[in-house]
Amino acid sequence: MTMLGPGFLEEYYRLVFTYPGKVFWVKEGEGRLEGFVAGFLNPGVFYTNLRARRWRFIGPILLRICTHPWLLPRLFASYAQAQRSSQEEEVGVCELSSIAVPPDLGGRGIGKGLVRAFLSATRGKANLVELTTDAEGNDAVNAFYQSLEFTLVGSYERSKGRRMNKYRLPLEP
Repeated sequence: MTMLGPGFLEEYYRLVFTYPGKVFWVKEGEGRLEGFVAGFLNPGVFYTNLRARRWRFIGPILLRICTHPWLLPRLFASYAQAQRSSQEEEVGVCELSSIAVPPDLGGRGIGKGLVRAFLSATRGKANLVELTTDAEGNDAVNAFYQSLEFTLVGSYERSKGRRMNKYRLPLEP
């Protein structure tokens, strides 16, 4: 998502913040933002809302495509994935959609703490957390999720040459 630029991210996180089923945690310290984790309950409903507001994303996306035309196939693949997700009616599912920690703060356990807070906040509201991440060239991130007991349930090709891993973690009540 970061490749689509700040305008896209602003619209995306505005949608996440206004979504009633949001799960969002921020870690602040030393006078700055140390990281955040974001996601949402009932991903199908979230993606339906995203599609309904797609016109808000067109300006930021067009600006980015003008300077980064190679993003166009990824954008179409992501849109198709959002469309498929909006048709899924998985009750009791929470999607962990974003996590970020500044590179200079990596290795301090901030990311793990954020994910654990996310999981804790989700218990009782969902019975399963799922996420997707790049399968290739992303070994550290894949190992990170596996260290938190997420299970790799499958891999698929999102766009030409871009393989994604799908992880799930059942939540105990």
